[in-house]
Amino acid sequence: MTLVPLIDAEHITMRFGGVTAVRDVNFTLQESELRCLIGPNGAGKSTFFKILTGQLHPTEGKVAFRGTDTTRAEPHEIARLGVGI
Repeated sequence: MTLVPLIDAEHITMRFGGVTAVRDVNFTLQESELRCLIGPNGAGKSTFFKILTGQLHPTEGKVAFRGTDTTRAEPHEIARLGVGI
């Protein structure tokens, strides 16, 4: 039996003009798993979370919540799935 990840982000990249805030990030979170993102100011942590919650749409890559593609979903749609900051 294959478990579907709670959150699966593949090859996430976010560019703002000529600035790349997040570059080719892969992140998987299983049910009941705890992960932390650490890094200095400006490393892209908040941008990555905004992508997961639909506040920003990535320039490249794909996000899925329990197997449902949420890459281009609006924040209120993602919040209904139980994802928020």
